[in-house]
Amino acid sequence: MNKELFCIRGRSNDGHPRLYEGCGLENIWLVDGFSIVHRNGEELTQVEDVEGLHKAISLHLVRFRKALTGREIKFIRRAIDMTQGELAHRLSTGVQTVARWEKDKVNIPGPEDRLLRITTLLALSDPANFATLILEMPKNLEELDEAPDRPVSFTHVDTANRGWIEAELEAA
Repeated sequence: MNKELFCIRGRSNDGHPRLYEGCGLENIWLVDGFSIVHRNGEELTQVEDVEGLHKAISLHLVRFRKALTGREIKFIRRAIDMTQGELAHRLSTGVQTVARWEKDKVNIPGPEDRLLRITTLLALSDPANFATLILEMPKNLEELDEAPDRPVSFTHVDTANRGWIEAELEAA
């Protein structure tokens, strides 16, 4: 299983990465930026700036994931705040088609996949970088055939509204 590591700065835990089950994806791990809350006998993960983290994860998925799974499509759709109907309209397809993609009944076709990625970049990326991200997308996706799986980390930069950025993982 591919494990991707999303790192956020903030309150740290005991130093062990924690699976981020709240996002609905199986491969997202948090290094810090969360706290453990106990409620009604359950141990819950409380993440700082969930919206920012979901934006960072979504941007990573559309820029560096070659084939999106149904869960990832659903995650992205929610991150860009669209219903299945709104996304279907944007991609010029039917609501049931979007539902089938999200349930992994059928794969998202190439043109709709690219349009979903472009729609996500438009909704979540900095407008000044949008053109650059679009131009680099084919190269990034092409290189994924040969690229080994790698952990991915993000850090939050508080200066000048930069928000979340991808960062290098430090060697353990």
